[in-house]
Amino acid sequence: MIKFIKKELKLHAKRIPNAVVATLAIGFIRCASSAIAGDVEASFETLTNLLPGGEISSGATFASDANGMSSDGMVVVGHAASENSPTLDEEAFRWTSSDGMTPLGFLGRTSGTTASFSNGVSGDGTLVVGNATSSIGTQGFYWTQSDGIVGLGVLNIGEQSVALDASYRGAVVVGESGFAFSTAQAFRWTQSGGLEGLGDLDGGATASRAEAISADGSVIVGRGTSAEGEEAFRWTATDGMVGLGDLPGGEYESIAHGVSDDGTVVVGDGQSEGDPAEESSREAFMWTEDEGMVGLGDLEGGSYNSVANAASAHGAVIVGRGTTEEGFTAFRYTDADGMRSIKDILVNDYGIDLTDWRIAIAEDVSGDGRIIVGSAVNPDGVEVAFIATIPLPEGVSEEALGDVDDGGASSNGGSGSGNSESGDNGANDSGGNGGGSSNPAPMGCGVATLTSMMLISFGLCGTKKYRRFAR
Repeated sequence: MIKFIKKELKLHAKRIPNAVVATLAIGFIRCASSAIAGDVEASFETLTNLLPGGEISSGATFASDANGMSSDGMVVVGHAASENSPTLDEEAFRWTSSDGMTPLGFLGRTSGTTASFSNGVSGDGTLVVGNATSSIGTQGFYWTQSDGIVGLGVLNIGEQSVALDASYRGAVVVGESGFAFSTAQAFRWTQSGGLEGLGDLDGGATASRAEAISADGSVIVGRGTSAEGEEAFRWTATDGMVGLGDLPGGEYESIAHGVSDDGTVVVGDGQSEGDPAEESSREAFMWTEDEGMVGLGDLEGGSYNSVANAASAHGAVIVGRGTTEEGFTAFRYTDADGMRSIKDILVNDYGIDLTDWRIAIAEDVSGDGRIIVGSAVNPDGVEVAFIATIPLPEGVSEEALGDVDDGGASSNGGSGSGNSESGDNGANDSGGNGGGSSNPAPMGCGVATLTSMMLISFGLCGTKKYRRFAR
């Protein structure tokens, strides 16, 4: 499965100029234009890996992925090839401009594959969530500078877990817990209550997953199983889990991947009739209470296949990946500018040289909509994490981007204080080990084993991005 994903992401290998090789060896490449709009300079930066000097070895096809970012864009998390794993697997990292890529460690395993993945980070950047191999198999974790990496446990004996997102201060963590060959259930975790299953939509078998949470922790989104099939949901303590439907046409299948900080805009993908030549096409969507689920279309070229992964503080900016003739291609969507390729914006609007690069997937966006992270493919066909700073198009008002009073980001990119988070009274970094059993039989979850590929295909291993592709 992983080899298939990375093969899909690869470009035709070409030689990198010697100057670029030297830059990659020290850990990043940064390109910036002289064009400045709204006090933001357009730039494109990539991270390499957790190997000595960040050097990418000859023949490598993977270096790093960026999967999440703090609301102010100053903290980025993901996973990267690491020298710290005894099985040379991937390790979760947290990046800042001052400290670079900091490895977050592992949960511990007596034998077999050792790996960890960062899937998300609290809005204030202090708490990282993800999943790692452990003595009980794949287990969700949180990380803070004071506690290190701490397992969250599982809902029931014999199951595994994955942590996918956290509220602004990290008081509430969401994800899924279940068994790869059976069912899984969305969960909500707090320090005081541990893991709490959220159930599922009515009418189908229990198979739900919580993918994202609002800044104050009151709104959770993901996918459940209803009588119609796989369906995106929005959960609140008052209403419980409510299905959001699907796009018109095609098979019935939708999933929510992200939610705005204020909880009003949900983004994801569903099945539609976007491509007349196909019976069913995957299409990015946005959902609001007033308009319901609205398709965002796709980029031009290639098959009709797009996914929306994240939204800014009030949903004015949406990012994800579409499909062009080159394969998966990252996009930015605004009402003012529509859906545009991020590479196209950087190259044609701001003159940044990205010859032979492909910006493949946008995973997250800052609260003010100006910083985007995800995965790119360099001219040698190596997948690397990227950080892009892009001025907003004309027509996007500052008022639509969030402010410091509601858990969103300020208009100048600074993070806000946020509302008091539900469930834990807005407490700071959470600690402790949420329930679950320590007895289930160990199962591997690295990226280089048959077991790993099977777990990924069932949605209980690796990052959100991999599970999105493994359909």
